[in-house]
Amino acid sequence: MFGPGDRPGNIYADLGQSAESIIEYNKALSIAEYKKDLKMQGVCLNNIGLVFHNTARYDEAMIFFNRSLALRKEIQFEDGLIDSYTNIGNVHTLTGKYPEAITAYLECLKLSEKHNDQEGILNSYNNISVVLLQQGKYQDALSYLDQAKIIASSLNDKHMLANIFNNIPYF
Repeated sequence: MFGPGDRPGNIYADLGQSAESIIEYNKALSIAEYKKDLKMQGVCLNNIGLVFHNTARYDEAMIFFNRSLALRKEIQFEDGLIDSYTNIGNVHTLTGKYPEAITAYLECLKLSEKHNDQEGILNSYNNISVVLLQQGKYQDALSYLDQAKIIASSLNDKHMLANIFNNIPYF
């Protein structure tokens, strides 16, 4: 999350009060637009998208994720781009648009590798493997899971390791 302007929206989102959360994020978005703060606008749009995502309103989520992505590209905010691509990939995964999900996750991977962000690489490998599993591409998924397992072990990320080992029985 970004700062004081979006905190009320975050609080309502955490409480599961999506309508109130969207109202507060829109207030923060209006302020960011008035100030011409493109970074904050991208954060607000992404947060609104997350509320729609979390309430299974995927078409609406994609509208806000794509608007956020466009702003983040414009200002070259790469950490934000990773978040946007991940969220877009997640929606595509949930809606069965697997090629689009893979494309989004590969963008995350490319940006994470550029910055040697091991957690980002790990998350990208894991997300790609989930999509490949859902497509029945088990050998390809296993390749990504093996790479994810190496990174998760090096980071001592027990949560991700459990997630990876949970996916391996599909083979």
